[in-house]
Amino acid sequence: MCVIALPSPATYEPRSKPGYAQLLSRWRFNSIFTAESGEPINFFDDGDDISGTAEYDDRWNLHGNPKNIHWSRSKGLPWYEFNSDYPGTINTACEQYASYDQLYNFGCYAGQEWVITPPEPGQFGTTGRDVVRGPDFVSLDFSVTKTFTLRERLNMELRGEFFNVLNRPNFAGTSGDLYNWFYETPRRQEKPCPAIPRWRKPGTPQTLRPPIRS
Repeated sequence: MCVIALPSPATYEPRSKPGYAQLLSRWRFNSIFTAESGEPINFFDDGDDISGTAEYDDRWNLHGNPKNIHWSRSKGLPWYEFNSDYPGTINTACEQYASYDQLYNFGCYAGQEWVITPPEPGQFGTTGRDVVRGPDFVSLDFSVTKTFTLRERLNMELRGEFFNVLNRPNFAGTSGDLYNWFYETPRRQEKPCPAIPRWRKPGTPQTLRPPIRS
């Protein structure tokens, strides 16, 4: 993961000038800019034990370029359950890489120029670790400070702090779990959502905090 901070923090103090009510003196501007590349997403199956090792950490087979797999704010990876009783649940691209029995039992994921299929019983999948990147993180925080001299040893500081000035949503914790938790449903169409992230705490919605201290 690549992290950039330019610099942390950056401070600018304009030259003070005499003026009415000290309005042209003792100002300070601060900013913190942070940019991080996306964290890796690790695809795994923690419930099916296709390999028969009882470790419940199987990998599936990935065919195609993993760079074509992208995370989504609202949708999981396209999943096909391979149930011939329901039209539209079969993807012919998956049939090139797995037996029909495995596809019927576990389904498959498929998108533009990529397919993820379950391995055959007793085998290990070919998906590498952390082959897909999740959402990146960009945040800019800014503050303005004005100091007033009340007496020789008494100052009052007014500060306005702006968090996530860009008002940009940042996400983290993208799930890569391929396991189907819903075997009890008749059509097994409900599927957990790999590549759907959660909100990330830093940089959540834009806020303003105006403290005063003396």
